[in-house]
Amino acid sequence: MAAETYPAGLTSATPAELTITDALPFEQFKGDWLADPELAAQANASTLDNFLIPFANKFLSTVQSRMDANADIFKAINDDKGFADGLRASYAREVFGHSAKAN
Repeated sequence: MAAETYPAGLTSATPAELTITDALPFEQFKGDWLADPELAAQANASTLDNFLIPFANKFLSTVQSRMDANADIFKAINDDKGFADGLRASYAREVFGHSAKAN
């Protein structure tokens, strides 16, 4: 996957050769998180560091719920802790920032 298709701040390589079309599931994940009123409430009531805790649970459940749609992405997230940690942190910052701006 080319660095320009990663979320902001994520530039490391992955164990799988992910293509530009693999960016679609990431956008779907982000859409799920941005539309989640529970995450929005937690973002508005927390610091980013505190928000990372509930976001980690939502991150994993969202990825797992869509794993049938893109097994390669699920495998990369599941098999490469660094990749998963980078994605989780990047999207947590993005969802947190979006929720904080909305209120």
